[in-house]
Amino acid sequence: MDIKDTQLIKVLDLSQKLLTITQIPLRGHKFSQKTFTQHQLFKLMIVKTYMNLDYRKFEDYLKTSKIPEYLKLSRIPHFTTLQKFAKRQNVQKLEKLLIKFTDLHGKKIRNLGADATGFKSTYASEHYEKRIGRTILKKDFIKANFFYDLDNLLIYAVKIRKKSRHDTRDLSALFNKIKSVEFKRFYADKAYDAEWFHEMIHSFGGESRIHLKNELVPVHRTHGRWRKHIKRHQKNSKKGKRSLCETINSVIKRLFGTVLRAKTLTMKKVELLFKIITYNLDRLVKISNNFLQAIYLLVHFEILMQKKVLEL
Repeated sequence: MDIKDTQLIKVLDLSQKLLTITQIPLRGHKFSQKTFTQHQLFKLMIVKTYMNLDYRKFEDYLKTSKIPEYLKLSRIPHFTTLQKFAKRQNVQKLEKLLIKFTDLHGKKIRNLGADATGFKSTYASEHYEKRIGRTILKKDFIKANFFYDLDNLLIYAVKIRKKSRHDTRDLSALFNKIKSVEFKRFYADKAYDAEWFHEMIHSFGGESRIHLKNELVPVHRTHGRWRKHIKRHQKNSKKGKRSLCETINSVIKRLFGTVLRAKTLTMKKVELLFKIITYNLDRLVKISNNFLQAIYLLVHFEILMQKKVLEL
């Protein structure tokens, strides 16, 4: 099989389009070393995340891989080269990359969703933690609050926190990141049930399909204009679509791991953002593959039907 036909190479080709759209320069500084370009190092970070390897094992992987040849690397980079590249990344700029996936996909978004999940920040075994009686602290995980495209299973915005906070605290910041996105419906669980958030969704021209905390309470005893509106007109209206948020969380953790290997909070954010970017790239490649396969099957079916007509 040709290397160009592999899923990973298609992900790298799509990442080049992302770098072109965002206009990331080849050199970080005019006095920087000319050994590797920023595009090459960015793609290597994508490969490292895709293979779910640490920096040292990834260097060993490159020595037996065709990736360096495909990226036209002059030599195999030392693992500290990628570590230093990751440290130079700006978290805010990486977060802005996520909204650029709307340009790569190019289709209208009908359904958005929100959900939060946690990523482990320690390698300690939970089994032995219980055996030795260690207290499991809340700071042992990183909380990420996501905004999803439920039609294409993509992530367009994220807010990362070190400590546990209520989900609604991040909603204004997340909506500011996707304010250019037009949508019809917004799905979320009961944690996002806030009157001001329902009003914000309607101000953006969308419909709130958020699960209400007290759905069994009659309308005349319900507080809030928009909560009453939801109970009157949108009760039990395709709310099962919210489960796709859980699906996206599960896929990211199964593909790229649940543990963040970095030590500092900033580097944990960078590592998690590369997981999200890699997931989006991989998802877009799968969408395009399914689309091409559907076209192939349709054309093949039409050819068979024409042959049958000629035989008759």
